[in-house]
Amino acid sequence: MQTDERMGARRAWAGVVVCLAIGVIALVGVCAGANQILAEQQSISMGRPEEDIATLDPAFTGGRGSERPIAQNIYNTLVRVVPGSGDVTAVMGDLARSWDVSDDMLTWTFHLVRGVQFHKGYGELTADDVKFSFERLEERGSPHASTYDKITFEAVDRYTIRMHLDEIHPFLLTTLSNAAMNGQFITSRAAVEELGDAFALNPIGTGAFQLYEHRPRDRVILVRHEDYFRGPPILERVDVLFIPDQAAHMMASGSPSNRTNPARGGSLLGDRG
Repeated sequence: MQTDERMGARRAWAGVVVCLAIGVIALVGVCAGANQILAEQQSISMGRPEEDIATLDPAFTGGRGSERPIAQNIYNTLVRVVPGSGDVTAVMGDLARSWDVSDDMLTWTFHLVRGVQFHKGYGELTADDVKFSFERLEERGSPHASTYDKITFEAVDRYTIRMHLDEIHPFLLTTLSNAAMNGQFITSRAAVEELGDAFALNPIGTGAFQLYEHRPRDRVILVRHEDYFRGPPILERVDVLFIPDQAAHMMASGSPSNRTNPARGGSLLGDRG
């Protein structure tokens, strides 16, 4: 039996609503009736106006279509935009619990949250995974590689990653945040090395949801990550349906619907904060 405290937490979490946009899906707030809907369903289906996705590898995902909102829920970043702020320069820790900057602003040291678990038993996130995630962009010929070509990455210890900049980058934190789409999502080194090219459609991250199945030209099925470091979301499953016909897409998307901005710091299905 759940304690009153846990029951209260789940009721509060049920108040987080998913709002759908034709172009982007993001968490926007609380809507009337959402508590009851989510508490009863614990699953949701949503339409997307594309035929399919090409990849969920953050080294190659772009800023358009379904790849971005799905990736935002599979992966985390070192920092994230403060939820609800609407200001891409207002950031807080995500996988990094804190960071230090040298006086000349050329050395940035990030201290990772401990105990963060990757999906499907791939183990704990470490500084080596962070270093690997950025360095593989150049090795794989990623279109995002040039974003970091003046940065050298150093894994100081298991939970500390240091970035050495060739020149001052005034918007580094925004670049590293979930507001961007430039290869900044952190992947599991073990998963990438084990899966090889298959990682593209078998992604492993630390996010609130993990990939369960990709049915080409039909849907992507996400299920909640029970070991998510902020606590698992109330939704158990999300089906993202590919509906390229605009009229059919509008009917499938239904309500609630809202045109939102990912820079507000939310994700596809919510976040405990």
